[in-house]
Amino acid sequence: MLPNQSLKRGSQDEPLVDSRLNKGVGRFRIYHALSLGVMAFIGTVAVLHFLETSNNTSGSVFEFSAFKDEPKTLSLGSSENITNRIQTLWNSVISADKLQNISINQSPYTSSMMKTISSQRKVIKTSNTSSIAAHVLKKGCIQSFEPICPMYDYVRFWNKEFSDEDCYRSPASHPLGLQAPVAERRYVVFEPDRGGWNNIRMAAETAMIFAHASGRILVLPPEARWYLLDSNKKDEQNGSDFEDFFDLRKISETLDIIEMERFIDEVAIPGLLNATYPGKKPDSPLYGMSAKKFVEGGKDRLWDYLKLACYTRQWEPGKFHIGFNLEPKGEENANNNERHYNRLSLRGSAISTYKRSGTYDFNSHVKFLPFPSDRKDDRLRLHSAHKRELIPYDSEMHSHRAIYFPGNYNSRTRILTHFYTYLFWQNHHLEHVYKRLVRDRLHYHDEIFCAAGRVIKILHEEAAKLSLSSPFAEHQYEVPSARHRDPTTLGGTVHEDATYIAYHIRRGDFQYKETRLSAENIYSNTKHLLNANRTRLIYIATDDKNQRFFDPLRGKKDDFPNQGITHTDKHGHVFHLRFLRDYIQKAALGHGAMNQNRIGMIEQVICANAHTFFGTPRSTFTGYITRMRGYYRDNRYARTFYTLTKEMYSLHKQTEIVGPFWAREFAVAHSAIDDDGVAG
Repeated sequence: MLPNQSLKRGSQDEPLVDSRLNKGVGRFRIYHALSLGVMAFIGTVAVLHFLETSNNTSGSVFEFSAFKDEPKTLSLGSSENITNRIQTLWNSVISADKLQNISINQSPYTSSMMKTISSQRKVIKTSNTSSIAAHVLKKGCIQSFEPICPMYDYVRFWNKEFSDEDCYRSPASHPLGLQAPVAERRYVVFEPDRGGWNNIRMAAETAMIFAHASGRILVLPPEARWYLLDSNKKDEQNGSDFEDFFDLRKISETLDIIEMERFIDEVAIPGLLNATYPGKKPDSPLYGMSAKKFVEGGKDRLWDYLKLACYTRQWEPGKFHIGFNLEPKGEENANNNERHYNRLSLRGSAISTYKRSGTYDFNSHVKFLPFPSDRKDDRLRLHSAHKRELIPYDSEMHSHRAIYFPGNYNSRTRILTHFYTYLFWQNHHLEHVYKRLVRDRLHYHDEIFCAAGRVIKILHEEAAKLSLSSPFAEHQYEVPSARHRDPTTLGGTVHEDATYIAYHIRRGDFQYKETRLSAENIYSNTKHLLNANRTRLIYIATDDKNQRFFDPLRGKKDDFPNQGITHTDKHGHVFHLRFLRDYIQKAALGHGAMNQNRIGMIEQVICANAHTFFGTPRSTFTGYITRMRGYYRDNRYARTFYTLTKEMYSLHKQTEIVGPFWAREFAVAHSAIDDDGVAG
C-alpha cells in the first residue's frame, strides 16, 4: 500500500489503498491513517473501561489532534457513564483527517492506566499535570510494526520499536507533504538499474534515501520485467515492482511516496516539467494519450521523456558524491540536541507558518550550509575516497521540481553504488539516523523473512539433531529459544544453541573468472575457519545445479586434527550439505506458494543467519548478506569471510569505503550506528 495515495487522481485530501498493490501471494496493506485511529481507539476504550470501573472520572479530559487541525477534546463528567461516550469519541476519530495523538490527563490513576494500556503500542500517554501528546503519533509515526506473517523471531535484525528519532524528516520537506499544492512539491524519479536484483536494490536504496534527505516525494517506477527475475511459471506473474520486495509501509512513515502514473497525471501533463508531455503535442503519435497508457507502454519512451523533463546530470559515483548540510533557520544559537529536536519538530512550526501565509517558501525555512574543506574534516576526507568531487545539495539543486536518476549502463549517470558510499551528511549523528532508517525501515519484505525463517528453523532442528549424535556432551546444542533473544530486536544469536555454516558460491554467468574456484580449492581455503564441534551442517547458496560438484566441502576428520573428531557419516564425511531444494516442500517455497522471484532474497536471509559465512568476492548478492550480518547485534559479522584467499579477511581489514564502491559492502554501513552520543 501507498498510505498517501488519493482516491481520485489529483485529489489532495483522501487517502486510500492503491488497487495495483493487491497483486501477489499473501499481499495486503493496511490503510495507514485509519490504522492509527483504530489502534488509538482500542487503547482509549481500555482506558475508558478502567475509568468507568474506578468510579472516579471527575475532570477527565481526552485530547486528540488531526494533522491539519487544532487538538480536539472530549471531556467526561463525573456522573456520566464513560462507555456511553465511546461512540462519540469514535465518531470524532474517524472524522479526523489523520489521527495524530490521544493523550489523557487523569492524575489519580496515572500508574494504573499506564499498566492497563501498556500493550497498546504506547499509542496513549498519560501525565499527572497536563495532556502530553504521544510524540511519535504527533508526527504520523507508528512506534512498532508487527510482522504481517508468522515469523521465526530469530531472523529479525531491525529494532522492535521505533524511537522519536526514527520519525525524522528532512528540514527541506514540505510541511504538508502530499497535501501541499502540486506546484510547491519536489520529486525524485528513478529508473530501476538494468542489472540483476542486487544492482537494482543498491540503486533504489540510493534514490530513496536521496529523496528522504532532500525532502522530496519519491516516485516509484512502474511494474516491469527485471533482469533475471522471471522465475514464475506464468509470464504475467513476472512483472516486478518494489512492493514485491520491500514493505514500504515502514519507510512511507517518513517519506512521501507516489506512483509514476500519478506523477505523470499531476505534474507532467499540466506542463510543470522541463519538457512537454508527448500526449500534449498535436504532431505526436502519442497526442491525447492518458498517463496510464503512457506509463504502461514502452518503458524506454517513459525514461527518454523523463531524462528531458527532469533535472539530471553526471551522477557517476566513482567521480562524485553528494553532500547534505541542511538546517532549519533560526538555529544559530542552538546546541546539537536542540537542533536535532527542531528537525523532528519542523513540520509543526512550518504548518503554522503555512496556515498564516497560505504559501511555503523553502528558502525562508531551510539553510543550505557550506561544507568545510576535506583537508580539515576527516569524515569528509574519507568519504571523498579516490579524490571524488562533492556535489552539495544546495538551494539551486533544491529549486528543481524533479530530479531524475537513470538506470541504464551509462557509467556517467548510473548510480550503481551503496547509499552510504554516495551520500554524505555533514552532521555525523544524522548519518547514523539514516543508516538506522535503512536497517529498520528499508529491509526486505516480512514475507521474505517469514519464508527464510521457515527454512532456518528446520536447519536449526537438523543441526540440533546432528549435535545430539555427538558422544561429547559439551558439543550438544538445542534448537534456539526465546531465552537467547536480543532484547532490542527480539532476534536470535548465532553464539548460542544449534546453528549452521553457509557458503555463497557464484558460478554461472559471473564475469570475474578468478573467483570461480573448484570446490576442492574453496574447501582448502576455508577449512581452517570451520569448527566441526560447533556444527556439522553446511548450507550452500549457489547458481550451480550440480550438487555433486560441492562434495569436497563434506570434509574428512583428518582435516581437523586438533578438534578431536571421532564420528563421521557412513562415508567418512564430517559435514552434511544442504541446498535450498531440500526445503522447497518442507518450507512451502514452491510455485503457487511463493513468488519465485523472491527465492534469491530468501537465500540471502538464510546465509545471513549462519554462524559462519563465506561469500564470493565482487558479488553484490554476497555483499548484501555481509551487510545484513552486520545488522545483527551478536557480532556474527566477525565470522564473515570470502572464499578467495587474498580477499578472505578484507571485510575486516578495509572497513572504510574504497572503490569500486559497488563491489562489496563496508563495516561503516552498520558499525556503531546506534551510538546516539555522536556530536553533530
